[in-house]
Amino acid sequence: MIQVGDTRRVAQADGRGFSKLGMEESGSESRPPVASARMENGEYSIYSNINIIQAISQNRAIASPQSHQILFVQVADFEQRGKSKHKKADKETLEVVCRLTPYNGCNPCLILVDENTVECCPPNGVLQRNGQPYANKVYEFGRVFDETDTQKDVFERCSVDLIEHLITGRNALLFTYGVTGSGKTHTMTGSSNRNQCGILPRTLDTIFNSIQDSVVDKCVFYPTGKGNTFNIRAKRDAREEVRRLRVNSEIEADDDRFIETKKVDGYNDDYACALFVSYVEIYNNYCYDLLDNGPMDQSPPSLDVHMDANQMVYVGKLKEVEVSNADEALQLLKQGDNRRKVCDTLLNKESSRSHSVFTIRLVMAPSEEEELYPVQDASRIIVGQLSLVDLAGSERAKRTLNTGDRLNEAAKINQSLMTLRQCFEKLRKNQRRVLQESVPYRDTKLTYLFKNFFEGAGKVRMIICANPRPDDYEENQNVLSFAEESQSVETKKDVGRMETHNQAGIICRPPVPRKFYAGWNHEIDRCRPPFNMTPLEVFPWEDVKRGNDDVCMLREYSRRKGDETGDDNILTLLNGLGEGLRSRLCVSDYEGSIMEELKVKEEELNERRTSDAALIKKLKRENASLRSRLLVYEEDNEDRVEMEREMRRVKEEEKERLRRHRGRVEKTLEIANGVTPSVATLTNKFNEKKEMMEYIESDRQTLRERKDKRDGMMVDRNGYYDPKYHRRSQSASRVLDHQPVYRIPTGNILRPKMPTNSKSTTNPLMIELKSSSAYVLTHQEVDKDGAVSTSLIKGECIPTAGGGTAVCFSDIERLSHQSPTKSTTRL
Repeated sequence: MIQVGDTRRVAQADGRGFSKLGMEESGSESRPPVASARMENGEYSIYSNINIIQAISQNRAIASPQSHQILFVQVADFEQRGKSKHKKADKETLEVVCRLTPYNGCNPCLILVDENTVECCPPNGVLQRNGQPYANKVYEFGRVFDETDTQKDVFERCSVDLIEHLITGRNALLFTYGVTGSGKTHTMTGSSNRNQCGILPRTLDTIFNSIQDSVVDKCVFYPTGKGNTFNIRAKRDAREEVRRLRVNSEIEADDDRFIETKKVDGYNDDYACALFVSYVEIYNNYCYDLLDNGPMDQSPPSLDVHMDANQMVYVGKLKEVEVSNADEALQLLKQGDNRRKVCDTLLNKESSRSHSVFTIRLVMAPSEEEELYPVQDASRIIVGQLSLVDLAGSERAKRTLNTGDRLNEAAKINQSLMTLRQCFEKLRKNQRRVLQESVPYRDTKLTYLFKNFFEGAGKVRMIICANPRPDDYEENQNVLSFAEESQSVETKKDVGRMETHNQAGIICRPPVPRKFYAGWNHEIDRCRPPFNMTPLEVFPWEDVKRGNDDVCMLREYSRRKGDETGDDNILTLLNGLGEGLRSRLCVSDYEGSIMEELKVKEEELNERRTSDAALIKKLKRENASLRSRLLVYEEDNEDRVEMEREMRRVKEEEKERLRRHRGRVEKTLEIANGVTPSVATLTNKFNEKKEMMEYIESDRQTLRERKDKRDGMMVDRNGYYDPKYHRRSQSASRVLDHQPVYRIPTGNILRPKMPTNSKSTTNPLMIELKSSSAYVLTHQEVDKDGAVSTSLIKGECIPTAGGGTAVCFSDIERLSHQSPTKSTTRL
């Protein structure tokens, strides 16, 4: 039990906490805050002469309501804070960046707020399971890329510092995560042109640009096949292995491929190195070697995942290929991509059905001083690893409508991604708890391979790819929420394992590249042994200072001394001047070589600038000539367009004229091929339309006159309607004149005379029959001689019991035409 005591005033505690707090002062001066603790009979007693509130707040005291005593006091708070700060300094959080796919549609569900923030906006009509609409949510990441950011921007932000980790002997992991069709493979691999080249090809180019002067020949380093380690062959064994394997370092480079020229500093060129690559596919939770040389139509055997003696996870029996340039590595990448499982789905035409892990391992060892060859000591080998992972996209079966193998693949993909989420969640919980829970790394091969990185064996970075199309809103929300929470996962910082010059046992050389230094020494040491020379005791050493001018002065002095002695061997002079002067001469020669290279480059740039200026002038002249020709062509084109328009108009008129002419010819042929018609028939054939229109117009005029007349009569007197039959009375009889639609004009002198209240129609209606008392049907016939006969069939309209109207025909009047030259036969 811990007790707190004070000789004058002590805080009393009740059930809710401390009720009385105070402190007495000695005189006018208050005592400084002092707290002490001591052990008495196995219990701590703390005596304080400060305000009890400060004592409790600083020492984190907890009061017991029953005993009114303080049960726990943390005395070493400042010591714990120091330890906590030191602990935080040894850790780093998982970094997450986000990349948005270009989207040209309406209502995107993801909107870029700034370079670190993205807003997720729900589309119209999308509701939660409880029927409530989603709310806008803002997510924050280390960086957010949109369609304005290029592949180069993503590479420089996400991969350059990981390359620095690799060339300094550390490990790094970079993986893409997102929904299917969100651009993960494009971000990681891309294509061969400049604007579309992805992270992986640019990374390979940058690595070789950074280590190109330190790469040894092939077969010097080799994987032992035991415990994920490497060893070094002797020089003779390495040459024999090259001859045995017939290693061909020459490979055809893709001329259309974009080559990244960026170089990363930090590599210790006192080390010789070699680069090994491997390519693994995780399909349905099985590991396959994509660089296997087996038949393409057969699936390679699955590989197991093991852990070596250093607790590092690796894929057993995996083929690691040594490459000497980026083109060889990219050819292997292309070979592996041809074996990778890719399928067409509703959401993505080239959907990856597996996770791919492309691993770059840089094997380094201290180099011999005389030549570029590693020291024969396997214990001094350092291996840096960079894993670039393209995860398959998560997908929902109700959207993809997958069945069979595709559905099983999607289930395995979602299972591995869910396990990855569970591992992150366990890591986050373990950071806040004293009692650690087991992280389910072994549930899937993917998370098992990531185990070392999550436990501090390297730097980890995740690229979230998201498509702003509204259909992906719910999936994007899940992915962004997971990514934002993953940023709080802490991992141990990976400390570099590269030895310094003194640790490696290498003599410190001047600040020049190792390759130049070795060549310079070799050239100097080829000189003849020294002859007897006069010592250089008369050389003005006090005037020699740092700088190239003094070195040039020393060179001139040495040359004169050599002329006096008759010996031009510079080695004798160097032996007397010491290593310091030798280093300064080496630096001077190196700077001179750099100056010569810069002069050559300057001359090349000047020549290129001159040629470019001449080319620009030539192009300007050609451009001016093309502009003038274009103006002429535009004027000619306008004239040609006008002519074509006029020709089309004339052609249309000609077609219309031909169409009318063809119609007349067809009518003529029809008449010529038929029976010889009478004059009335010919008149009807050629004037049918005109006569019909005149007849219709006259009929309309008659109807209008009758209507006007009837309207005038109805003002004076209303007709009587029989309510029994719903019709007019007999005194207001009405005749319905039913005319043919196309009446043949006959030019009769004798014409039927209809009552003034008759109504003429070509389509009688039921209501018109009900309101009429008489019905007259006009019917025309043409006999074989062409004579026209017009019949007037008269009848009476009688209402029926069902509410309709029946016509009872009672008389027929017929008007006939006959040719006077035609003989008639009397019956």
